[in-house]
Amino acid sequence: MKTKLITFSLLATLAPALHASTVYSDSFDYGTSDILLNSANATGWGTASSTLLIYDASAGINDARVNGETGGALGMPGSQTGQNASTSFTSYSMSNLAEGDTLWMSTLVQYSSGTADHSLQFTGGSVTELGFNITTAGTLQLWGSDNGGANAFHNTTATGITSGTYLVMIRATKGAGTSPAASTIDLWFNPTDAASVAALGSATFSTGADSKFGRDVQALSSVTTGFGSGGAIDEIRLGTEFTDLNLAPIPEPSTSALLGLAGLALIL
Repeated sequence: MKTKLITFSLLATLAPALHASTVYSDSFDYGTSDILLNSANATGWGTASSTLLIYDASAGINDARVNGETGGALGMPGSQTGQNASTSFTSYSMSNLAEGDTLWMSTLVQYSSGTADHSLQFTGGSVTELGFNITTAGTLQLWGSDNGGANAFHNTTATGITSGTYLVMIRATKGAGTSPAASTIDLWFNPTDAASVAALGSATFSTGADSKFGRDVQALSSVTTGFGSGGAIDEIRLGTEFTDLNLAPIPEPSTSALLGLAGLALIL
């Protein structure tokens, strides 16, 4: 009887992780050769013009806060003006979200001040449900839905951003009601520690309870990113739980072994 109770308790502890789901992920690991998105579009990404947006095989944005970084990055070489690239993915219906459910997004962005806006947006139809933008002047903006089939953006408290590589994280939580919805969207700009939700600390910016996130209930089906000369983006991840982002440090082998033995001892 005790064994059954302990096993049940262990399963109950693991239950939240079983509900996690990766909605979209792209590490830009497309091989060792550069790819012009407008000519050899083997990646699914494409542009609306002949601008030379590329997969740069040697320009992966490595960061200790992101596990599993491989391959290159999506970027724009030379001295060109800002352009967008977009790709579709398997649809995720926003109607799957219940009150209290979340979507988490993270990405590494290489920002080049003064060249063009740098952005990443997850879209359903023509509505941006989740995303961010860094303006030419270095102002950080948060994108979301306004529950009316249109986009809404917020100027955050982060301004004067200089050229560099940054980790951007967003959590959107669906609230109660229909309209207005008491949903919130939190954004962390370049947190020092991304090992856990607690380690993130306070969000750089939060909409408070005035976002309409999740109320349009259309399917997310595409992602668009844009930047100017010298800009790049890497490791785009979207999931229903924080753990889907795979940002927590991987335990040392000795630590993993000890945890495994402890878990076995608990079950026995």
